[in-house]
Amino acid sequence: ADGRATVTGTLSRYHLWVTADGHAGTVSHSVNTEPSTTGSMPTDAETLTLRLPRSTQRSSGTVVTSSGQPVANATVAIWNEGNERMPPRWLTTDRDGRFACVGLDAATWGVSAVADGHAAASARQLAADAEVVLQLAEGGAVVGKLDLSAMSTHSQLRVLARPVSDRRDPLEQSTAVVHPDGSFRVDGLAPGNCLVALLDSGRMHPVQVQATVEDGLDTTVILAIRPAPPWQIQVEDDLGRPLANCLVRISDATYLLELGADQQVHTDSRGTARLFAGEPEPVNVFVHLQRGTGYDELPAASRTGVIGENLVVTMARSQLAPAQLRGRLPPVWRHEESARSLVLVAAGCSRRLEVTAEGTFSTDVPAGTFELSLFCEQDGSRWYWLLAKVEVTPGMDLDLGTLPSAELGTAEIALVPGQAAVGPWMSLRSAAGVVLASFRTQRSRPARFRLPEGAYTLVHADHTASLRERSFAVKSNTTARVEVEPLAGRPCRIEVVPRVIRARLGRLLATLRAVDSGAACELVLAPTMDLAKWATEHELVPGQYTLELRVGNRTLHETLIVRPGSDRMVFPFTLR
Repeated sequence: ADGRATVTGTLSRYHLWVTADGHAGTVSHSVNTEPSTTGSMPTDAETLTLRLPRSTQRSSGTVVTSSGQPVANATVAIWNEGNERMPPRWLTTDRDGRFACVGLDAATWGVSAVADGHAAASARQLAADAEVVLQLAEGGAVVGKLDLSAMSTHSQLRVLARPVSDRRDPLEQSTAVVHPDGSFRVDGLAPGNCLVALLDSGRMHPVQVQATVEDGLDTTVILAIRPAPPWQIQVEDDLGRPLANCLVRISDATYLLELGADQQVHTDSRGTARLFAGEPEPVNVFVHLQRGTGYDELPAASRTGVIGENLVVTMARSQLAPAQLRGRLPPVWRHEESARSLVLVAAGCSRRLEVTAEGTFSTDVPAGTFELSLFCEQDGSRWYWLLAKVEVTPGMDLDLGTLPSAELGTAEIALVPGQAAVGPWMSLRSAAGVVLASFRTQRSRPARFRLPEGAYTLVHADHTASLRERSFAVKSNTTARVEVEPLAGRPCRIEVVPRVIRARLGRLLATLRAVDSGAACELVLAPTMDLAKWATEHELVPGQYTLELRVGNRTLHETLIVRPGSDRMVFPFTLR
């Protein structure tokens, strides 16, 4: 009722969209909550204010069959042709087959419709204050039968079919599950050439073929299954005895992120964990031991392996004995309202520690090296303050005593008055170079941090045009104000177009580097809806740029020039 919404999720990069009847377009805002380059300092979480201008522009249409009869309850999608990351608007036709949408802006909007027993139909452009008629054809189907004899189970097997087209149409692709006998049928396909792909959870190599669909007819396709061999990870002690009921988890180690969550399985009575094997990419392997009714968030062992190459993880029995870690927070942190809790970080994993009212904490931990950080939250900003690095051996009883104390002051980072409403992404670093927080300033709300007395550096990137540093000092019981310049670039769409499509690719991480200044930034490119390319948006100034894309053990390079007025960069790569 008050127009407020709270969104929670894992550490990642997000785009937020808001739609409302009678308001123009959809407002998007990028929020970065990924860990910084240190792997242990989560970035800032923002409180956003999104303003939607009112619009009276009305676009409407009718969905009919090939004989001209209106289609009730048809699904209609309206999407922005110029922004592939913006989700479509969804409508349903009334009993007369009509639909209407109020509040579209001046962008180019596409529209399509689909109904049971019919193929999707679309219009190239939805004009303002004009009627569009979408005529649904009967459509064709793709059928076939798989040989499942080499598969242990058919569950989660699906067949996807979509037209061979560069258009973005959320309704043009259809999927069907594979039945226990291996048969499948994908209905409601528009006549023409289409791509048919077999989807699963990484148990086989990607399979896809092209087929020609005819209206009202079935087209038979042959999809040859090539199962991927199981990938075996053995967990044992230093005497070769198996360690059963351990949680084995893998995460990507090459900036190539697969669709879906990381795999995780339990070791059997022989200490063996069997995972699905895909392409031979390096991954991080973590072994977690039981903790209470679940598993410890902190790994007892971590290794780097290659998918498909069997791996043996050996842990000495003495290494399995948990260590005891305890200590006390000094009064300055206990009385600080922004300090919420303590966090232990190791190998990219973390565990929250409970702190008593007296400031004491105690926990058991596996052997290893940890960072003990204080989690702080103030005015919507979250950051971590590193208190100590701890080396723990098996069975150790380690008392850290009273952790370091400090005199606190305040740092306030604001935009130069009278300029843009949003500033660049910045990182706050200690004198030792540790990243404390990453955040973005807003004119309406400066960023404030309670910090120990000392020297700090504020690094903000003018989006690969230049990297600038600002040094300042924080003194106890005072406020240090730092003003930063707004962005100087313009939005630019960055696309990676593969010459060979690999259907199992998910997000890609790449480095965009300015040739003239050498400044660089990390990009996350997400697959478009048709899986034909990966894209993101970034603020850039004119100049020459190199994109470094890491795939497996290779690094691919392409160089392009951003000219004045450019709003798109397209990097062609050969991806296998």
